Amino acid sequence: MAKQRMRKATLQDVLVYLDEPQLVTLKSLKQKVVALAVDAEGMENAYFATTVTPKDWDRYLRGAVDLRYLFEYAKGRRPYIFDWVSGSEHIYLDPFTDEVPEDFLPAPRFFSRDHTEPDGVSESSLSEQSFGIDGEWELRDFSKFYSQYEDVYSLNWAVSVFDDQSTPAPRRRQIVDSFVKHPWRGGFSYVHFYEQLSNLQQAADRISVDRIQYNSPGVVVINGDEGVLHDANLAISRFEENFDEIKNSYAELLKYLSEAKLLKAEIPHYENKGAVADYIAGRTANLASLLGLTTLSTIRSLCGKNELLTAKVVLSYHRRVKNAFFFFAEGRITLDEDFS
Repeated sequence: MAKQRMRKATLQDVLVYLDEPQLVTLKSLKQKVVALAVDAEGMENAYFATTVTPKDWDRYLRGAVDLRYLFEYAKGRRPYIFDWVSGSEHIYLDPFTDEVPEDFLPAPRFFSRDHTEPDGVSESSLSEQSFGIDGEWELRDFSKFYSQYEDVYSLNWAVSVFDDQSTPAPRRRQIVDSFVKHPWRGGFSYVHFYEQLSNLQQAADRISVDRIQYNSPGVVVINGDEGVLHDANLAISRFEENFDEIKNSYAELLKYLSEAKLLKAEIPHYENKGAVADYIAGRTANLASLLGLTTLSTIRSLCGKNELLTAKVVLSYHRRVKNAFFFFAEGRITLDEDFS
């Protein structure tokens, strides 16, 4: 077997510094590499390294996996070793083909929160949102609330990023694709839509649970983008204020689409004009207004100005706001802020 070639890399960031760099990230052939200082025979400043996919690096920064996972279990990882001469412009990675010694691997449960140097996430625009909790909770209850709230957050995030003129064109295109590349005939189309929106978010975009203090009463603290958190909370506040009107508006639009056999209709085959399209647009606008969804025009653009698709997105948003709201209605969650 031919010997694998060395790869040239450049230093990106120092994440842990104790007398000298202990954990660093590199860039090599457009790939991210994370490297840990180790003791290796015949090397003065040895580092054991592995390639990391963007998805796994994002999970690591969010604290969803520890550092050892990246080195030992992550898919697609490729191990390297190198002797780093401090101050050198280039680093040369030598493929590591032997069995990995235990002392080359990071200790278990080392997370991104343990970095000694800024990694970009801590300096991002993430804000804290506190929710008061009370009553009896099971793990599945919190999972359900968090899942619904995350979906509400994700839709507002996508619209916010798309509206931001500084967002790169490829990222805007990804957001558009998440709206228009689903069949939208019910079932898993909606699940996959919100999953795709969540997957598009980077570590500095997505919400995460910062801490939970479980008592009666207790508190849950969530981190996320301040503006997007506000929009998600506004929808819940509006649901309480306009409960009966929202219920009737949703039922009227859903009934019309059902009777017109449009709930299962394929979006490309829908005739997006005439009295039917006008009626759907009007009822969708009414429901969006009651929910405080002021970005309907952007959602409509993301849907290719297709009135049926826009209606289905707003209906799905309503369902998730409603599911999250009922935790507040039950008295188990409180949000003591003014969203007028």
